[in-house]
Amino acid sequence: MLQIERINPKSKIELQILCDLIIEFYNEVYIDALGKEIVSYILSFVEIDLMKERIILDGYELFFIKDNKNIVGFYELKKENNVALITKFYILKEKRNNGFAKLTLKSIINENKTNEILVCVNEKLLKSQEFFIKQNFIFQKRIAKYIGEDYFVYENVLKFC
Repeated sequence: MLQIERINPKSKIELQILCDLIIEFYNEVYIDALGKEIVSYILSFVEIDLMKERIILDGYELFFIKDNKNIVGFYELKKENNVALITKFYILKEKRNNGFAKLTLKSIINENKTNEILVCVNEKLLKSQEFFIKQNFIFQKRIAKYIGEDYFVYENVLKFC
């Protein structure tokens, strides 16, 4: 049974679980897309205090995706100016193709009916883009995100229609 649980920024245990998931996510998904050097740079900022700051100061909402109380993934959402922007969306490799992504996305859409819903997907993650397109998202624009040093990542912004 799917459950969505908001991550408590005051819980060091939840933040540590989130950090561990992010490290797993980047090492699995982004090594091929971005390369080891950029992934190592990004992961150097994955720590509890920075995750807490992202939630409290920067206004991101992070959620665990659970199946019978077992974490199967997470997503990150930022809401502002009637826009709900999904910035991260990850299902554990061994839990994919079980409907969790579709059910989670349906829940996000239902919770944000009054908002425009956008998702940012790295341009090299073609399977992820295909998933969102199958769920009625359409391409809006390509953006370059400066992540520090001399590093940029390129993402496609997709809009739910």
